[in-house]
Amino acid sequence: DLFFLLRRTRSFPERIAKFYAVEVLCGLEYLHSLCVLYRDLKPENCLITETGHLKLCDFGFATQLNSPSGRTYTLCGTPEYAAPETITRLGQSFPVDYWALGVLIFEMLTGNAPFRGTSPYDTYNAILRGHPNFPSSMPRTARDLCASLLERDEANRLGSGLRGIADIKAHPWFARINWTQAARLEGMKVPWVPAMRTEGDATQFRRARKVDLSGAAKPAPLISSPSPAKVPMMSPTSRANIENSPRSHAGSYGGLFYGF
Repeated sequence: DLFFLLRRTRSFPERIAKFYAVEVLCGLEYLHSLCVLYRDLKPENCLITETGHLKLCDFGFATQLNSPSGRTYTLCGTPEYAAPETITRLGQSFPVDYWALGVLIFEMLTGNAPFRGTSPYDTYNAILRGHPNFPSSMPRTARDLCASLLERDEANRLGSGLRGIADIKAHPWFARINWTQAARLEGMKVPWVPAMRTEGDATQFRRARKVDLSGAAKPAPLISSPSPAKVPMMSPTSRANIENSPRSHAGSYGGLFYGF
């Protein structure tokens, strides 16, 4: 996944970060066209295929709105990627995914999330009251894009206007992107293709703890995706302790994948 690759390289050059941001944005555009709110965008949920393109996964927190102007009020997702309106329970719509995109781009370019704390409470407080510390090395157009996506007032957030996600695609950071080609996975050079020895090769993923089920009386039941309305926000592992482990999240992998 993208998290594994990002931890290996610490951060991405602008060209690589832009490639992945473009493919994520194409995925969000498709979901939003179906009135589906993703609500859990983060590197761990961006899988890199055998061809080097991205697939969004883990739709345990995704929800379908009744209309493009609909809202939902569930507190869910990953704290460092939570939008202010998610934390304050003012209701969520497509702009929460745009906020998360801003966090993702910032993290890909710098190696860190823009808002961090030693506990979920501290992280929420930073999101509601703090300001991103943009390094001088970040390109000016990238800083402007992140600042526009990380606008606390969702009414002023890039993508919240009448043109929606088209305003994000029109930002100068994406000036040279042919979006028609990008939607067809064409026009951009794939930055990295994972080496796979077999079709089921999982060496590019974090190593999971083995569980001995030999003494189980009956097969373990299948785990279905939880209802978002019943799943509370789970405490994440501190950033200081996750160099070799994923951030905690309350979603489940229900086998549902969308590829773009």
